[in-house]
Order: sequence, then structure tokens, then C-alpha cells
Amino acid sequence: DGIRDHCVTGVQTCALPISPAVSLQFDVPAALAGADEETNRAMALSGVDSMKQVQAHLRPAGPQVSLELSAAFAPGKDRGLIGAFFPRVSTVSRLAALVPANATAWKAGHFDAAQLYRSCELIVSEFERSFRLFESEEEKKNRPDLESLRKANREKATAELGVDPVDGLLAHLDTDGLLCGNLEDLDARGQVLLAMRLRDEQAFLAGLQKALEKGKGFVNKFEDIEHGDVKIGRYGITLLGNVYCAVGHGMFIFAGGEDGEGQVKRLLDAERKAAAQPAAAAGASIETAGLPAEFAALRRHLPAGCNGVGASTIALTLQLLLSGMREILGPIAGSLPELQGLDEEAMEQLTELLQQHHLDRVRIMSGCADEVWRWRLFW
Repeated sequence: DGIRDHCVTGVQTCALPISPAVSLQFDVPAALAGADEETNRAMALSGVDSMKQVQAHLRPAGPQVSLELSAAFAPGKDRGLIGAFFPRVSTVSRLAALVPANATAWKAGHFDAAQLYRSCELIVSEFERSFRLFESEEEKKNRPDLESLRKANREKATAELGVDPVDGLLAHLDTDGLLCGNLEDLDARGQVLLAMRLRDEQAFLAGLQKALEKGKGFVNKFEDIEHGDVKIGRYGITLLGNVYCAVGHGMFIFAGGEDGEGQVKRLLDAERKAAAQPAAAAGASIETAGLPAEFAALRRHLPAGCNGVGASTIALTLQLLLSGMREILGPIAGSLPELQGLDEEAMEQLTELLQQHHLDRVRIMSGCADEVWRWRLFW
């Protein structure tokens, strides 16, 4: 932002432009030029063909290092599967203000669950249509069209679920979401919390109840826990153990782990408290969204149309990766020089060193403006 001296008046100092240390650019249409018909169909269903350009930049950002990934999309073109993760939203939800204080890893942003299902439905239908073993020439000529297969698959899913998965359930979810947890407690069956805003709370609840009724045996309800005007259901799910679900205050909340019930209750209380505050204007800017204090120094680095923020702890992430590698590699892990010396004591020393130099946290931001999606990581 330039250098200013309190003794200097009447002079506007200038900031020197900071060039990226590393820049990469990928021209998507050029890469897809000359692709065969099957590849083009796959790119269309996945949404890759809606991208015009992908870029990556590594540059300094004050005392931090910033990695930016960006994707420019063709205006108005269907983004397919990619569109579920990059919806056209340019505001941060109020859920960003509800991040639990003990969450070591969290992300508040936007995700289109209905778009994800519809895209996966089309991809599965296309796979069924295109990849058939021992098919005669006559059968190839009489293949059903993609839309007919899609409708048939939707009817099967509706019969198995007891409700149309899109129109009766996912379409009632808004795109605003919060995913968080405490990485230190993942061994305790995962302290994970997922919350989504609802467009129509009653319609979603009705669809969810039908699906849960149909899923008895795989999903079993043990009890309802009263918390204010909301009922928290405790369920047993095969392979997952106890989970807690609640629909109320315009949210769907799902939590697992030993403190799952407490997580749901605290989020409901935080939302109730936030709702009692003076209402913010629709599409309030990120400055008024009540973000955690750790983002205060990064506001000048916000991407245009900021729609998501998150944070994670590096040392704990490294510990989990190391633990996972040892589990996967099993007996041969001890013979690998890359893993030797990275025992629990070494990881504790690394954690202490990172914390001592304020390098133990990474923060992320995302934004969508003018058909360009940006994701920034700060360390």
C-alpha cells in the first residue's frame, strides 16, 4: 500500500507493483482443441469446457505468502459438475460469523448440492449409454438418449429414497454452507460439523423425514433431544456411529463425534444470538459479516466478490497426513528414509517451531466476480 510518513503532508506516496514470483497460465479451449467426441461430451458434463483460462500466481502479501488460483468462465455457459463448487455467488453468508471457537479447520462458503446431484446424474447416465460391453451394432443404433436414461435413473433414486432427491430435498438447500471440525479430535470418530442454509425449511424437513423413514435399517433414530424450539435427532448410521441432525432457524445441521450434540446446540445458540442482533442488509459485505478476528489483517487482500473464507492448522494437517501414510504403507513405512525421524516428538517440535514464528495457520479466501472465480491461500 505504499509507505507513508506521519511528518509528510500534502504528498501522495505510490505503491510499487509487486510482481508474482511464479505465474502459470493455462488456455483451456486450446488444450481441448482437436479432442474426440467422447472427450468433448465428458468435458461438457464436467463443466471443464466452460472454462476459458486457468491461472496460478505465487506472490508476497505483506508478511505472508499468497497463492492464488483463478478460473475465467464463459459467460452464461453451464458449468456442469464444476458449477456445484463454483456457484455464481458474490457474497459471504452469515454462517461465517458462527464458526466455533475451537474449530482448528473450517470453511464457510457456497456449494450447490442440487447442481452436484444433477451433474453426477448426467455423468452416470452418459456412462451407461456410452460404455456397454458386448453391444451389437443394432443395439448401438437403438441406444436410449441421454435424457431418457436420466429420467429413469431419477425415478429409481426417488423410489429408493422415498422422495425426489432434487425437487423434494436438495432444491430446498441454499448454497451457503459451513464445514468445520477439530483436527486434534479426529481419532475420536471425527469432530465434524456441517451446516447449510435452507431456502424452504418446512419443505426440506418433510423431504428429509421421508428419506429417513425409507432408510431405516441403515439409518436408525435413537432419540429426539429438545433444545429450545428445535429437535435434535440422534441417529446411528452404519460405519459412522452416532450422528446428530437438526433442522431449525433456517439451517440444516449435521454433526458427528463425541461432542456432536454439543456442536449442534452451540451452533443453534450462536444463530439465535446473531438473529437477535440488528439485521444486516441483504448481501452485506464481508466487513459486516462478523468474520473471525484472524482475518482482520487480510481484508485488503480480499478477492473481488468475496464469497468464502476458511482456515486450517498446518502442523495438525501434517500429522494427519503422516499418520495416514504410515497406516497405508504399513510395515514398509519404517524403511523409508522420507519417514524416518518424523516421529511424534519430531512433529511436536515442528509444531512448536511453527507456532513460535506464527506460521502454524493458513487462511483461504475465495471470490466470484465478472465470471472469474478466485481462490487465495495465505501463509
